Formats: sequence, structure tokens, C-alpha cells
Amino acid sequence: SLAFAQQTPEEQLAMQYYKDGEYEKASELFDKIQLTKKNAYLYYYNFQTLYELHDLDKLEKLAKKQCKLFPEQQRYRIDLGFVYEMSNQIGKAEKEYQGALKEMAAKEYSVREIYSAFLSKGKREYALNALLKGRSLLNNEKLFTKEVTGIYSQLGRSDKLFEEALALISDNDAKFLPQAEEIIQNALADDENQQKYTIIKTLLQKNMQKYPDNDCYTLLLAWGCQ
Repeated sequence: SLAFAQQTPEEQLAMQYYKDGEYEKASELFDKIQLTKKNAYLYYYNFQTLYELHDLDKLEKLAKKQCKLFPEQQRYRIDLGFVYEMSNQIGKAEKEYQGALKEMAAKEYSVREIYSAFLSKGKREYALNALLKGRSLLNNEKLFTKEVTGIYSQLGRSDKLFEEALALISDNDAKFLPQAEEIIQNALADDENQQKYTIIKTLLQKNMQKYPDNDCYTLLLAWGCQ
């Protein structure tokens, strides 16, 4: 709302063209506006307009220009990689995706930004890699658990999802027990044939045998994994 209130009449007209599906008119205006006003808000509407037009040449130029203007913003490399992928230039796409991961800053907001950029393009494996690398960079294995388990759920990787839940309480810290329970409960909600239940029960029993002094595992088993 704030961004809309600060728009010039020309910007508002471009946005209206976009909303009305008049993408050619919108693109012409966005191109003109971005000659003097360079911000992420206008860039992404321009990007989406060109995407709707399937104008890959202009999309590539736009993304390249944005990468050059803001080299520290790795999300634009993901946009460029996505354009290459649309053009069936898979090698170039992979290079940009990997480059974005390699140059990702050791800051939580940067990790989330790269994760979101990949996820918005349907690149779940890359989004997952961003989160896992972010944990390593920030030296905190309990960061991004909600996002990581969300991706594992979408990918159907129940074993990894449950490993994430148990990792939260691996150091016997009871304050993470409710979060572990919630992850497991949500995962078992659609477990009609009890395959997921078997996975978590087996993992939990193995962990209890390996770490008998971890009270959190015992509490979790008593809670609902008997």
C-alpha cells in the first residue's frame, strides 16, 4: 500500500495495464520508467510483464542489467538463471543458480532471500540447499527448521522431515519439544497407511538406544509415537 501511494501517475498507469493484462503497454511504460527509477518493486513488475509476454530476449537483458546494477543481490542471478532455463540453456542456468548459492552472504536475511527467490521459481532443491548452506554459514543447525521441513514435506521425503524434528531435541533441550511434536503431528495428519508413523517410530527408537540419557526422546515416545 505504501509503495502504491508513492507511485507517480505514470507508474500507476503501468501497474493498471499490467493488472488488466495489457502487457505490451505495461512493458513500454515500465521500460521508460526504469531508465530513471531503479528499484526492486518496479523491476519485478517489469520482469513479470515480460514473462507473461514470453519475451525471453528482453527478459535476459533486464535480468543482466539488474545483476550489473546490484551485484551483491544474488536473487537477480536466480532470475537470470530462470530466463536461461526457459531458453533451454541449462548449463548457463545452473551456473547462475550455483553462483547465487556460492556468493550467498552469511546473514539470515540473505539466506531467506535466496531461499524465497528459488522457491518462487519452483526450484525446491536449490531452495533447500540455500537453507542448509545457511545453517553452516551461520553455525546454527536449528535455523530454518520450518522452511526445511516444509520442503521435505513437498518432496515427499518423510525420513528427512522426521530427522529434522528429532535433531531439534538431540541435545535434550526441552524447549524445542513442542516444535518437534508439531512437525511430527502435521506430517502424520494424512498418514492413512501408517507408513510415516513407522518411519518416525523406528527413528525414535534408534535414537533412544543410542542416547538413553536424552529425556526428550522418551517424552516424545510417550506423547504419541508408541
